[in-house]
Amino acid sequence: MASDTIDKTVDVICQHKKDGTMIPLKIRLTDEDGETQDYRIKSYRPVTRIGTFELSNMAAGTVFEIRIVCFDKERVLTIMYHDHDRTWRIHERSAGNRQSQKGG
Repeated sequence: MASDTIDKTVDVICQHKKDGTMIPLKIRLTDEDGETQDYRIKSYRPVTRIGTFELSNMAAGTVFEIRIVCFDKERVLTIMYHDHDRTWRIHERSAGNRQSQKGG
């Protein structure tokens, strides 16, 4: 269901290495109150699939699974850089959808 995912453009600060790879460093999100918050990315890893969707089928871009800490809680997000329009997008399953996929 569409209501089970968040998919929107976001601001990301990243490092571009000389070999052309990117390292995401910070992400800026808007909270429920409309306030902008910056988060340091604690860890990241490039990914090739989201759930059952194979990313090789996607238009040119780079995808990372990242971990941030928000209100003393770790969150795992997927961010995608789209080469064609030079934007970062965030993809996150809602808490209810994550639990149903875990069998809970």
